[in-house]
Amino acid sequence: MSVTGPTTISLIESEELPLVKFKTARLLTQTIDATEGDVLYVQDVTPQVYDILDKYRESKGRKYRFRRFYPEQSLLIIIIPTECLEYMHRELNYQIRRRIDDMGLGWLPCGGATYKRQPGGAAGEGDSSGRPCEPQDRAWPTLVIEAGYSQSLEALRRELKWWFSESNHKVKVVLLVKIHPPSRQEITIEMWRERLPERRSGPMTLRALADNSGLSPHLQQTINITRVSDADPLLAESYRVTGGALRLEFADLFDRQPREGEGEGEGEGDIIIQVEGLRSIAAIVGHARHY
Repeated sequence: MSVTGPTTISLIESEELPLVKFKTARLLTQTIDATEGDVLYVQDVTPQVYDILDKYRESKGRKYRFRRFYPEQSLLIIIIPTECLEYMHRELNYQIRRRIDDMGLGWLPCGGATYKRQPGGAAGEGDSSGRPCEPQDRAWPTLVIEAGYSQSLEALRRELKWWFSESNHKVKVVLLVKIHPPSRQEITIEMWRERLPERRSGPMTLRALADNSGLSPHLQQTINITRVSDADPLLAESYRVTGGALRLEFADLFDRQPREGEGEGEGEGDIIIQVEGLRSIAAIVGHARHY
């Protein structure tokens, strides 16, 4: 599966998602407080309004995230953190960091930091993100995690291309996490990377290879975590995992090949979250659902 095309107002309206028009920062804050889900789409947000909202959010100490700002469409997508959402992406990010720490490598957790290519341009905030400590002047994370509960998996997919394109392909991996409604008792994790399309005829030009033209996001791995019917949602053994362990390639996260260690079993390698780890994450989310 691949993702192409930008987010558009017409696509958003067709899903009947919570869509409002911006009037004032105070009224928008009231709307956010009254929103039952974890996502809000706000129209009529210019770059000037975005800056005002960003400063207003900071002055009030509010924790909602500006997941994406599309200035050409005057559209701002706001994520309202819930316990369920926060437990999911934070625990997944923690397990990734723990495996990086086990290799003795420096990793900078960037959280929900704001990223943009230029002032007044498009902007985005992941739920969790991170990058290697070296080089220190790196401007973008290599890994981004975005989670959704009321936001559909299709909506999450539609927005992920932004990370690759706006970062000029510095972002290497985007993990999408969809927490399905309680009736389904399921969590879906998708791992997206970029790749060049298969060449049908003729050689790839040096210029195309140099500027990464033609790269597009592709679904690399899908993992589904499902609770066994009537099993205790707080126990890891109550969940089944299909799709295997989550594997993140070392070269994607660190922009270099892994080095071999001197002793047996030592050295650098891919970051793998085993099935047991994924089941434990589901149990933590189950705790948030039931208490």
